[in-house]
Amino acid sequence: MTTETEQGADRNKAILSGHLVRIVKLYRPMIRCVLDEHGGMEQMHLMRQFLDSVSILNYLLDDPDDTSRFDNYVFDSLVSEVQTLVSIENQVKADGNRSLDPVELRMISSIHASFAAAGVKREDIPSRGNIKWPNAERRMDLISPRAYVMYRLASSSIHGSWHELERNHLQYKDGKFFPSYDSGDIYAQTSLHHGTVRRCP
Repeated sequence: MTTETEQGADRNKAILSGHLVRIVKLYRPMIRCVLDEHGGMEQMHLMRQFLDSVSILNYLLDDPDDTSRFDNYVFDSLVSEVQTLVSIENQVKADGNRSLDPVELRMISSIHASFAAAGVKREDIPSRGNIKWPNAERRMDLISPRAYVMYRLASSSIHGSWHELERNHLQYKDGKFFPSYDSGDIYAQTSLHHGTVRRCP
């Protein structure tokens, strides 16, 4: 008997399976962080990615027959690629309509390949303000009331906010700050805050 994996999947099912695979892959470095006694900073980076995938799965599976959710997921994912194309075009124009350099050609080719794989064209993708994709807070609410707090903490680690610097990379002593090269605490919290992923259809 031929399995679905051997047959392949359409785009929407591929989005679901892709996030499940991503979650499994994110668990591996999380376990390594604990075993190797790496600090919490690395784990918070992984936590943010993990929560993104879990929340996306929960939102899509909340109404799996609503194909517009999948379309808007794709649009939200690719709108930055459209902006990259516009940036390249503007730069070429500013340079007197010069020829595209090899790097730009590769970038444009890669972007159009992503469009084709998603089954969309550049002109299909709305502007960011017209894409009906929920923000992170709304998606986190589908996991648990505490999920958004964890998401914000993880985001702080990624973006290098003051809280993250003060906690993990600086020491405050006698009114002065000193660099801290310690890896920080080991959190190992992913499995405690992952919530529930709805059953795939």
